[in-house]
Amino acid sequence: MSNMELGHLNIQKPDLTRVEYVQDVYSRLHVVYSNFIEGPYSSILAELSKDKRFETLRDKMVSNGSGGSRFDLKTFAMWFLWAINEYGEKQAREIMDEFLDSDKVKVLNTLWVLGIECDEIIDLKNGIKIIPLDSMPDSKDKTRFKKIDFDTFHFRATKPKAALVAECEIDKVFNTEREPGQEVETEHRDISTRLYNLSHLLNILEGVSCRSYYSTTYTYPGWPMGHFGGSSGGSPVYDIHGFGSTKISSEQVDEINLLLEKFAGLSDKDKSKFLRILSRVSQAKRRQQVEDQILDIGIALEMALLDDNNNHNQLSLTFRLRGSWLVSQDKEDRHRNYKILRDLYNFRSEVAHTGVLCKNDFAKINEVRGRMNEFFSITSKILRTLIENGNPDWTKLILDLE
Repeated sequence: MSNMELGHLNIQKPDLTRVEYVQDVYSRLHVVYSNFIEGPYSSILAELSKDKRFETLRDKMVSNGSGGSRFDLKTFAMWFLWAINEYGEKQAREIMDEFLDSDKVKVLNTLWVLGIECDEIIDLKNGIKIIPLDSMPDSKDKTRFKKIDFDTFHFRATKPKAALVAECEIDKVFNTEREPGQEVETEHRDISTRLYNLSHLLNILEGVSCRSYYSTTYTYPGWPMGHFGGSSGGSPVYDIHGFGSTKISSEQVDEINLLLEKFAGLSDKDKSKFLRILSRVSQAKRRQQVEDQILDIGIALEMALLDDNNNHNQLSLTFRLRGSWLVSQDKEDRHRNYKILRDLYNFRSEVAHTGVLCKNDFAKINEVRGRMNEFFSITSKILRTLIENGNPDWTKLILDLE
C-alpha cells in the first residue's frame, strides 16, 4: 500500500495516481501465456530452443513497420502456444515455418481517422480498405478507442471509429543501423503516403469531414509475433477534433477510387497544394463557429481558383467567374453558382477585414449558418472538377471558347 499523506486528524488524503493502467488485450494475453509457458507447457519452449533457425534472430529486432521489437524466444513460444490454441498445432507449425523461412513479413499499414465510420469493410483500389473499428485486429489501440469514458471531460472526446488500412510486405529484421532521418522501406512509406492522401480526399465527398489521427502498423493477424510483438506508431496528430461522424458506404467506392486515381496522376507540386486546400476544407467542416468556417472555406477556394491571379482588385470577380463557369451545366446553373460564390467571398472578406460577420446581426449570421451546406457543396464540386480534369484555360472557359 502506498504511503498516503495524513491530515490534522490523521485521516488519509486521497493519493492521485500519476499513471492510469488499462489492461488491454496485449497485457492480458501476456500474463496468461507467460504463466502457461513457464508451467504446464514449458516443453514447448524447450523444443523451440533446439530449432537452429532461431539463431538468425538472436539479438535482432523483428520489424513491425517503422519500428521493431527485440526477438525473444520465450515471447515467441508464447505466441506459438497461442497459435496452437487458436488454429490447431498443424496450422500453427505451418505459420511458424513460413515466418522462419522468409526474409519478409506482412503487416497492416494503418491510419486511424476521425470523422468517418462504416458498417462494413470497404475495399478500394490498390488494396486499400476502410475498416470499421469493430473489424480491426485486436490491439491496445482498439481497446482504447472502444473504451467508454465516464468522466465529464473525456466523455465527449472524439475517438476513431474507422481506419484506413493496406497490407504491406517489409523486411523481417529491422535495420537498426538506419541513420537518423533515413527513410523507412519504400513500400511502407509509399502506402503510408497513399493512406494520408486518402484521408484528405474523403473531404471532397459532400457531408464528409475526415482527418488523420494516428498512424501505426500492426502485425498481420495470426502472424508471429502477433499480440506478443507490439506495434509501431507515432503520436496522435494535433488538429481541430470536431464532433460527430459521417458514414461511408460501398456505394461510394467508384467515386473514391476515381479521386485516388486522378490525384495519383497530379504533379508533386499540385498534390501538395490540394492537400493544403483539403486540410482547410476539413477544418471548416469540423469548426463550431460559422465565422471560422467561412474563413477556412474561403481560403481553400482562393487557393484553388486564384493561385495565378496577382491583380487584387479583380480577385472577387475572378473568384466568382471561374468557380461558376467551372462547375455549371447551363446559364441558370451558372447564375445561381455565381451568386453563391459572390456571397461566400463577401462573407469571407467581411470576417477577414473586420473580425465580425454581418455586423454581428445574429439573425443574419443564422442565415449564413443555414447556407453552409450550400457553400460546402459548391466547394466539393469545384475541387473534384479540378482534381479530375486539371486546371482549364480560364480565358477560353469564361469566354465559352472550349
